[in-house]
Amino acid sequence: MGFATWYGARYGDGAAEAFTELRDVIGTHVGWWYIIVVTAMLVFCLWAALSKVGTIRLGRDDERPEFSLYSWFAMLFSAGKGIGLVFSGVSEPLNHMVNPPEMAGVQAGSDE
Repeated sequence: MGFATWYGARYGDGAAEAFTELRDVIGTHVGWWYIIVVTAMLVFCLWAALSKVGTIRLGRDDERPEFSLYSWFAMLFSAGKGIGLVFSGVSEPLNHMVNPPEMAGVQAGSDE
């Protein structure tokens, strides 16, 4: 990610074209490998969670978890909703300004 940020800052529009070309090449030639790798990782995670490996306690033997299972689910849910609000709170209004729905009957980028 650091390389991509540096490359984008250094080469600007040329970097956008290079990254688009790289994405297209990956999608065309190794897209199915990506599906296989992601599926294998998902199967591994399910195996690890449902086997004996999933019962290994992290931390010392005498420590108890700081949060209950309900609290963990609540925190994960809140984080997911929060990132959705942060992302969509900016992107959706900008998207509607640039590409307004046809039924609105307004021109893109206008004050309306």
